[in-house]
Amino acid sequence: MGVTALAAASGYAHRGLHGCGTALPVENSPSAIRAAVKAGFGIELDVQMSRDAEPVVFHDETLERLTGEAGAVADRSLAELGGIPLREGGDKLLSLAETLTLIQGQVPLLIEVKSRWSGMEEMEPAILQALDGYDGPVGVMSFDPDVIARLKLLAPTRLYGLVTAREPDEHWPETRSPHMQLDEGARRVVQFEKAAELSLDFIAHDVKDPDLDGAAEEAAERGLAFFCWTVRDEALLAACQNAGGVPIFEGRAVEELIPTDES
Repeated sequence: MGVTALAAASGYAHRGLHGCGTALPVENSPSAIRAAVKAGFGIELDVQMSRDAEPVVFHDETLERLTGEAGAVADRSLAELGGIPLREGGDKLLSLAETLTLIQGQVPLLIEVKSRWSGMEEMEPAILQALDGYDGPVGVMSFDPDVIARLKLLAPTRLYGLVTAREPDEHWPETRSPHMQLDEGARRVVQFEKAAELSLDFIAHDVKDPDLDGAAEEAAERGLAFFCWTVRDEALLAACQNAGGVPIFEGRAVEELIPTDES
C-alpha cells in the first residue's frame, strides 16, 4: 500500500480517541483504540521500549502520569508492563503486537517511535516483527531521523516519515552543524531535506508553525505527504485543512470532526 492510503484518512485520533464526550478513555489505551476504530478514524499511537527491547503502546518515558506506578518504562519488562493498569477505565498497557490485533487493519495507523536519541539500535527489529503480516495501511515515524534510517534499512518497503517542527528537536543530530546558524525557516527545511535524503514518504509537522502553508509547500516540493500534529481546536483544524494537511487531532477538534449534541 502506498502513502495515499495513509493520506486519504479524514483524520487521525491522537493517541486514540480519548478525552472527549461522556466517555473518557486514557490515551493510547485499548478503549481509546477501539473508540477510534468505531468512529472510523485513523489512529496515531506512541511506542516506548521495555527493558527487554519490546515496543509497548505508551507515550511517556515514565509511568507516573497515567498509572499508579512510578519509574521508567524502560526499567520494566514487557511482561511486567502488561500487568500495569491505567488510571481510568480498567485498561492495562498493551504491547504493539496486541494493539495491532485490536485494530486488524480496519483503519489507517501512524506509529510514533519515541526515541532515546542514543544513536544505538533499540527496538526497531521488534517493531518490524510486530508489523510482519499486518494487513492494513501503516506508517512509522519519529522525531529521530536515525531511528527511521535504521528501520528503513531493515525493511525498506514500508512507509516512513519524520515528525517535525519549525525548530528541530534539541537532540537533532545536526544541532551543532552550520545548518543551525540559518534562520528559523531554514532550520525547518533541514528536517525536510533529511526526509528527502532518506527517501521517506511523509512529514508530520507541528500545526502551530506560523508558516504552516510554507511548510506544506516545502513538503510537497520533496514529494512528502503532509500531516499536522496536534490539532486541538477548530482554528488549528482549519489551519491544517487550509494547508492541505491531514489532521492528527484530539480535544475540541473532535467536536468539529464528530459533531455532538453538546457542540
